[in-house]
Amino acid sequence: MAFVEALSDPGRARDALSLHRFLLRLCAALSNAFLWLFLLQWYAGRSGGLAVAFERTLLLYALAQVVALLLAPFAARLLRGGMRRGLVWGTVFYIASLAYAGAVVGGIFPHGAIMVALLFGGYRAFYRAPYAVEHAALGQNARVPLLPELLLALMPIAGGIFLQSGVDASRAPELLFASAALALVALLILPRVPQVY
Repeated sequence: MAFVEALSDPGRARDALSLHRFLLRLCAALSNAFLWLFLLQWYAGRSGGLAVAFERTLLLYALAQVVALLLAPFAARLLRGGMRRGLVWGTVFYIASLAYAGAVVGGIFPHGAIMVALLFGGYRAFYRAPYAVEHAALGQNARVPLLPELLLALMPIAGGIFLQSGVDASRAPELLFASAALALVALLILPRVPQVY
């Protein structure tokens, strides 16, 4: 049984968590499908071969999963101070991974795609457990409205249209930076989410 700090308006707390989660899911729907393709394209431009680029991208993805597994105990230890702290750290890791990926793909940081995998793994480790506990403690509804879910389902299409709408060949950094900015808005909502112990 989780202890939830005293709330003046529990409905607003649920709404804040729902809005935060919706914005983060919006970022994920907009950019996560493309993130690994952008890195594949980046590696292909550097190595000259698609097979080598695919191998390196696959290894980066595997590294992100391993990092998530290795950081999970540290993330669990962090939860003793309250769930909101884990949500904040997970969101910060996510923002950093998107911004760093945009910088790598955009040529600002010409080296260091491994950092993207490390940051993405940190996001997965630090965000998942506290969100599940907050979600259960605040009694989120099992029924999800159709319109937001439809909007989330259309985000990859919107991202693809955005990527194809530019005059230049690569609008990938813009998409990743825009997703990071949207995740930052989601981070700013977290102080309205109550602390669950």
